[in-house]
Amino acid sequence: MATRTAAPGLSTDELARIRDTLATGRKPKVVFTAAAGQIAGQVGQVVELTDPELSDEWVVVRFGHDELPFSPADLQLPARTKPSVRAAAALPAPLPGPREEPSVPSSTTACNSARSKVSAPMRSRAARNRCAASFCNCS
Repeated sequence: MATRTAAPGLSTDELARIRDTLATGRKPKVVFTAAAGQIAGQVGQVVELTDPELSDEWVVVRFGHDELPFSPADLQLPARTKPSVRAAAALPAPLPGPREEPSVPSSTTACNSARSKVSAPMRSRAARNRCAASFCNCS
């Protein structure tokens, strides 16, 4: 890992890492330093590294809808932070344990099926399980 110097800006090791990341198809994030002017502290994405021999501003950064070239001295890698809430939410929640059903007292007497005018499929599970008599046809 590259060590930071007192001068802000991207080091040669960080630029090599950005070049490797771009080669994999990803667009690494950078933060604009005070040398970049009004947009200091804002975050952009590196989309291209052009030829440093042609210009001092050869790191092309997407900021909003614009893609602008910057000098490596105008940029730095963002500080690493703890995982965001979104990353924590992406972790699967533990599955709840088995639900405990309330026990239904069994009855040895005949049920009162005439009490319910609702057909058996429409009644709740508790109502269907209420009668435990073997000769009852209410459930």
